[in-house]
Amino acid sequence: MGGRVRLLPVAAIWIVMNIVFGLMGGPGGESIAWVAHLGGFAFGLAAFPLLRRRA
Repeated sequence: MGGRVRLLPVAAIWIVMNIVFGLMGGPGGESIAWVAHLGGFAFGLAAFPLLRRRA
């Protein structure tokens, strides 16, 4: 439970940063695939229970 509580603020900051930088664009005005990054993050969270080792 402790790891999950510490993960939420970091995850929230990471998601907000991806959205902000995605909407602003990168250096020189190029677009960043922020939707793909968020989708990969969501998939990783969803797949984690399937890939976790059982002790």
